[in-house]
Amino acid sequence: MSIKAVIFDMDGVLVESEVRNYKAKLEVLSRFGVSFDYDYYSQFPGNSNLYVWNKIKSDFGITEDTKKLDALDSEARRTLIKKEGHIAVCGAVELVRRTAQKFPIALASGSPMWIIEDAMKSVGLYELFSARISGEDMKRCKPYPDIFLAAAKALGVKSDECAVIEDSANGVAAAKAAGMFCVGFVNENSGHQDLSSADMIINKLNMLDFSTLN
Repeated sequence: MSIKAVIFDMDGVLVESEVRNYKAKLEVLSRFGVSFDYDYYSQFPGNSNLYVWNKIKSDFGITEDTKKLDALDSEARRTLIKKEGHIAVCGAVELVRRTAQKFPIALASGSPMWIIEDAMKSVGLYELFSARISGEDMKRCKPYPDIFLAAAKALGVKSDECAVIEDSANGVAAAKAAGMFCVGFVNENSGHQDLSSADMIINKLNMLDFSTLN
C-alpha cells in the first residue's frame, strides 16, 4: 500500500455538527407535526441534505417541496451556527495540520459548500485543503463512491493511493467502493454507526498518523 493523499470527511470528523443538523431538522419538521429520535437520524450522516429530505418526506408522508424544506433547514442551521459557532472535534485541528505537512489533503463532505467553507474558516483549516468537495454537487451521495473519486481526481492521484477518514457507515461504504484505505473514527455524537468495513478503527484522532500506513 502506498498512500499519497488523504481525504477527510467533515461532519463528525472535523466538526461536531451532527447534533446541530438533527436539531435543525426537528425545527423544520415541527411545522408539520413530525418528529423523530436520534436513532432514526443516525442513518443519514454522509448523505446530502436533499437525499435526507427526500427520505424523510417518503417516511413521514410530507408533501412540501424538497427544495423548500432544504431552504428552511439551511435557515435553521444558520441560526444555530450563529448562536453556537463551529466546534472542532477533539484532536481534529492538530490531525489536519500534521497530515497537511506530509500529504496533499482534500475534504469531501455531504454538507452544502457554504457550511464547508464557514466551518473550515472558523476552525482555521480552510487554506490547508487542496480541494473541498460538497456532496450537493454529486449526482449520487455516499454510500456511492462519487465524492471520493472526485476528490482523488482533484488531488491528481489514483483512488487506491488515497486514505479516507470517516465516522459514518455511509462514508465507510463510499470509501471502500472507491477502492481507498479507510479509517473509521468512532464519534459518539454521530449515533450508532457500523464501521466494521473500515480497514482501521480509532476512537481518538490523536492516535492517527497517516504516514505510518505506508
